[in-house]
Amino acid sequence: MDIDLNSKIISIEYKSFPIESYGSSVNDFISEKPNIFKSGFQFPLMVLKKDALMNNINLMAKYCASVGAELAPHVKTTMSPQIAELQVDAGAYALTIANLWQAEVFRKFGFKKLIIANEVLDQNSISRISNLNKSGQAEIIFYVDSLIGLDIIKKFTPKDGLQNLFIEIGTDNGRGGVRDLYLVKQIAEAINQDSRLQLRGVTGFEGALENMFVFVVLVEGLVGFVAEEDSEAVREGVFSGVVTKPGVS
Repeated sequence: MDIDLNSKIISIEYKSFPIESYGSSVNDFISEKPNIFKSGFQFPLMVLKKDALMNNINLMAKYCASVGAELAPHVKTTMSPQIAELQVDAGAYALTIANLWQAEVFRKFGFKKLIIANEVLDQNSISRISNLNKSGQAEIIFYVDSLIGLDIIKKFTPKDGLQNLFIEIGTDNGRGGVRDLYLVKQIAEAINQDSRLQLRGVTGFEGALENMFVFVVLVEGLVGFVAEEDSEAVREGVFSGVVTKPGVS
């Protein structure tokens, strides 16, 4: 991590810290081994047990390794670069966030591989992401689920820009994603025709489904569809990666 948070000076911006700690560095305060109940912390206060946290991180990393999957944990809830660093050290491929602002926060702390788990349609964010990708300052991937959305991405991506895209697939009455697999083909081929755009795979959100089997069927249907399609753009782009997200950290 590029920034040493332990050298920061504690102030009122540090939620629930003891008033007496204001003006001290985090490192100096921790060296005194403060007690949650006796050192003046202001409640309510949420704490994490490091041994439990590390157990969860290592268990998830071990599981992903056992099934040949790469993990990009969603860090929008904690917004904690310290926890993100532990996850990356345990083997996480990238970090998942919800928008460009969150991506910029983690980029500030040295994290470069970032997945925005959403469609991005505002012109400033599209342009900024493109410039970060092209300059090598970051590798940011975001979602597209329609030809209209893709046209907006094309419009606001600079002529020499670079975008990394996942096609999001969805379910009937879901919150987003392509419902028609033939639209996946259209989007994939449209991406393939623009040298500024790279199709990095497909993605889907299964966290809100009552029955995970529905999503499994959807993915199996997509794979079968791709296998039957005589389209290089679809085959190479879709099979390059299938990503699912539960929507929680």
